[in-house]
Order: sequence, then C-alpha cells, then structure tokens
Amino acid sequence: MSTPSPAAEPQGEGSPRPGIRLPHTLGHLASGALAVTAVATVAAAVAQWHMDSVIGPLHDNASVRTADGYIRADMWLGNLLGALKICLGVTVVLLAVWFARMRANARLLDPAWQQRHGAGWLLLSFLCAIGLLFVPKMIVNDIWAASTPRPDQRRGNGLLTVWWLAVVAAVLQLSQGLKELGGTDATWEVRQGLDTLLLADVPLVVACALTFLVVRRLGALQAGHPAAAQS
Repeated sequence: MSTPSPAAEPQGEGSPRPGIRLPHTLGHLASGALAVTAVATVAAAVAQWHMDSVIGPLHDNASVRTADGYIRADMWLGNLLGALKICLGVTVVLLAVWFARMRANARLLDPAWQQRHGAGWLLLSFLCAIGLLFVPKMIVNDIWAASTPRPDQRRGNGLLTVWWLAVVAAVLQLSQGLKELGGTDATWEVRQGLDTLLLADVPLVVACALTFLVVRRLGALQAGHPAAAQS
C-alpha cells in the first residue's frame, strides 16, 4: 500500500520567489543614457547662451537672421537640440523597459503589496495629460514599497517626491521653450524661447541626476531583498 506524499509546505515570508531577474545590464544602459542626456543638456545650454549673445544687439522686432554669426549659431543650436531630443527619447524608452522589469520583480518580491495602475492606466494618461502628472509617480511608489523589506514599506519618500517634481518641471519647461522657439524669426520671440529653454536646463540636469540615483537605489533595494537573495 503506497503512502501519500506529504503536502507541500506553504512558503514563508522569507521563502525564495522564483522568476526574479534583476535587469543589471538594462540598469547600466539607462544610467549611461541619463549621463549622456545630462551632458547633452549642458552642451545645448551653451549653444542657447551663444545664440542669445549673437542676437543680443538686435532690436526686439528685427529678424534674427540679420545678426552677424546667426547661421553658424543656429546650426549648432539646432544640432545640439536635436541630439538632446534623441538622447531623451532613448533614455525614456530604456527607463520604461527597466521600470517594467522592476515592477514584475516587485510583484514577486511581495505579492501582497498592491501594484496600482498598470499599462492601461499609462496609456490612458497619455490621452489625458493631467494623468501624466501623477500616474507614473504612483507606479514607482508601489515598486519602491514592494521592493523594500518589511516592516519598512511605505508609499513614497522624500527622494521620489523631489525626483518627480524635477521631472515634471523639466518636461513642462522644456516643452514650452521648444514651442516658443520654433517657427519664428522675431528677435523678441526667439529671445523669449531661449530664456525659457535656459530655465529648463537646470531642472533637466537635476532630473537626470535624481533619476540616476533612483535607478541605483531601487536596483540596490531589489538586489538586497531577502527574497531575491534566496531565489
């Protein structure tokens, strides 16, 4: 007579969670992209300052094309702003994929912690711009909390709040500056757009630095989590 096999023991709080894969390479790529974006921002700021000095002697209603050295300054400004846009696009894609992987890990590290707002919410927030002001931050709050060993879990902290404020400020200011600068030859409009872009450069560099810190800290949290260490 065969004896029944013993029932599987329930997983304890410190039991391994299968399927946890820390995206180290992706994190390094995202960190590198952030560093390149910060350098591109500084280079674009220098080009913006140079353009401002070139058109400085002109009357507000004059065409910027009449300024000495305008063609060369415009070429450098256009090239560096284009490079900055490419860097930002690559960085956003890398970070989106990295955060998606970290979110999948967070579900495994602590299945009991509710992960709010999935990919559908992100798509909807793109249709309603105001949603972009808080939905991504709420998603990162939940990833961070679930990646933190108990009992220290909580949604949000000072680093994430300052990071997201810098990101929002940089995006809004940069978008406004590019809008003001595009498609105009009037000196006062170009000067206004340059001033707005120069104001955007500071929060953009700060946002890159804080995002780099968030990536490193969140990666360290998941790597040091007891469940990840045992998996």
